[in-house]
Amino acid sequence: MPKNQGYRNNNNAPRRRQAQLDEQNPVVQAFRNYASELDSKHDRHERILKLSRDITIESKRIIFFLHSIDSRKQNKSKVLEEAKQRLTKLIDVNFRAIAQELRNQDVYQFRAAYSPGLQEFIEAYTYMEYLENEDKDRVSDLTGELMRRCINSLGSGDTETCMETCKALQQFYTGYISLNCQRARELWRKITTMRQSMLKTENVCYNVKVRGGEAAKCANFDQKPGDDTDEGFY
Repeated sequence: MPKNQGYRNNNNAPRRRQAQLDEQNPVVQAFRNYASELDSKHDRHERILKLSRDITIESKRIIFFLHSIDSRKQNKSKVLEEAKQRLTKLIDVNFRAIAQELRNQDVYQFRAAYSPGLQEFIEAYTYMEYLENEDKDRVSDLTGELMRRCINSLGSGDTETCMETCKALQQFYTGYISLNCQRARELWRKITTMRQSMLKTENVCYNVKVRGGEAAKCANFDQKPGDDTDEGFY
């Protein structure tokens, strides 16, 4: 059978030599510098991200630990002291390491790496400050912890704390709802969450007033408020 004349066998064709880059070429040197700079930035980002994750984990643990305060056990001062020591350690170790990584750097390039840990730390620290001073804070993330404190206080029979916490949440919401922040999506999302937390605490206080000692058994705290609920503010 005659061979296909259109077929060309390149198996024995000589292979071309791979061209070697001229390392002295200014363009090559520039791209080598770019690659080194990007590798350095990536490594720095990963180190900061790891530090931020450690801060997030420890901050969540501290918040959980702060919820162990129980008026019946009279453990408030002991819990607050240990929480303060742990938060101070985060500042001295983790945040110091992040600050050293960001020295002489554009901090906004690494914002996504350290921001989650910073936010969780602020939530833990402000919650501790609230428990210490029973004062109102300016950070919207705190409201979720206040809602949990209200429910936990009901379970321990501390109805006075339920009322105080509900009042603080109402004042929070009154202030935040007056802001013109429809274009700030993240803040508006937090305000929506704040509203849900406030209505849950109001549900707790309603059950305390109506049912007294049976409130903890009768209340349904998982029920989400409807979207058409009138907050009373426009």
